Amino acid sequence: MNRIKLGVYADRNNITGEKIIERIGLSDVIQFEKLIDKKVDSVMWYPTWNTMQSKSNFPIESVKLVDQHGAIPHLTWELMLPDGDPLNSKIMLDDVISGKYDAYLTSYAKDVKKWGKEICRVGII
Repeated sequence: MNRIKLGVYADRNNITGEKIIERIGLSDVIQFEKLIDKKVDSVMWYPTWNTMQSKSNFPIESVKLVDQHGAIPHLTWELMLPDGDPLNSKIMLDDVISGKYDAYLTSYAKDVKKWGKEICRVGII
C-alpha cells in the first residue's frame, strides 16, 4: 500500500544558505514532529548558489544531519547568489541555459552522486 510522505520546511526564521541545517540544527523539525506526533519523511531548505561558478557548495554536513535524523534531504535552489540583496543578485536563467554555470552544476551533481543516498530533489525555482 502506498502512503503519503510528509515533508517539512526547515527555515522558519528565513535564514537562507546551504548550511542552514548546520547553523540552526533540527530543533524546529523535532518540535514539529512532537506537535503532530509523527516523524517527517523529508526536510527541505533552500541552499544558495556558489559565487564561484565552478566549485560545488553541496551541503554535505547538513545532508548528513537530516539523514541521521531518518529523513530525506530535500534541496531546492533559487536562482540567486548568497551575497547582498537577493533582488539584485539573481542569476539569470538565460545564463544557466547558455552554459555559464555548467561547471558548477556538474561539480554539484558529482557531489550529490558521491553522497550516494536519496535526495528528494535538487530543483531550480
